[in-house]
Amino acid sequence: MKIIDKQKPIDVLFISEGTYPYVHGGVASWIHEIITAMGDKKFGVIFLGSKEEDYNGIQYRFPENLVYLESYFMVSGREYPPAAYISGSDKVKKIDAFLNDEGNIVEELLNIYFYLSDVTLADILYGKKTFDMIEDLYIRKELNIPFIDFFWTLRNIFIPLWIAVKAILSVLDREISLIHSPSTGYAGFLGALFKKTRDIPYIVTEHGIYTLERKIDLLNTNWIPKGSNPVFRSIEVEELKKLWINFFINLGKICYKQANKVICLFEGAKSIQMSLGCSPEKIDVELATI
Repeated sequence: MKIIDKQKPIDVLFISEGTYPYVHGGVASWIHEIITAMGDKKFGVIFLGSKEEDYNGIQYRFPENLVYLESYFMVSGREYPPAAYISGSDKVKKIDAFLNDEGNIVEELLNIYFYLSDVTLADILYGKKTFDMIEDLYIRKELNIPFIDFFWTLRNIFIPLWIAVKAILSVLDREISLIHSPSTGYAGFLGALFKKTRDIPYIVTEHGIYTLERKIDLLNTNWIPKGSNPVFRSIEVEELKKLWINFFINLGKICYKQANKVICLFEGAKSIQMSLGCSPEKIDVELATI
């Protein structure tokens, strides 16, 4: 959903996940203050959120130097292509690397065109080969999880990723000087793909450690299915959580790998970022600037 497009070059493109301009306070207010204070620079924002009804509308009066704003709601279904029975793509097998414990992401998964043409959103949603890949992965992992729970968990993990990547299309050929993500996660992953594709400088400023926050959320969540077998119920839940945790850890590693600079708030955060795969020479501790 495009909200602003003044058809001007963008000095800084923010990729905002769940924050500006739909949330008041915190990181969202920080982004707004930066845009407002730097009136000589032209800013763009790509917003990634869950569903439109999860937010109370836009919370800010936009300054004149905000020249681009587009919102993508990743679980609303609005971006889905029409349902169809299709064969799908053999390359879909590569995406199980997002779920592994080793964090060895194949280079092909850093290519934006993998998501736009090699394995499309329609392939993920409706492809027979995607179903076969999920079935094969389920058998190989020997999980104590009902297949239906495993199937829907993988769909819920990957569909937002493909919708996030679609957000690049509107600005893929735009003149952009810097990409800035205030987190890893889906926003950071989108920034990493943009950097890999266009070689535009890319910085990450982590106000909190996204991967750690998602891990804490997942360990305490009650929305993951409890499973159908009361004997294995606790095992099932933990294995589903592990899939999500590995996914976010691997997204973070991709983000750190592509970033030119990663900025955090304190030395303890730097240590956590390093433990999650960020090279120490990329990290700056900048308490006074965030």
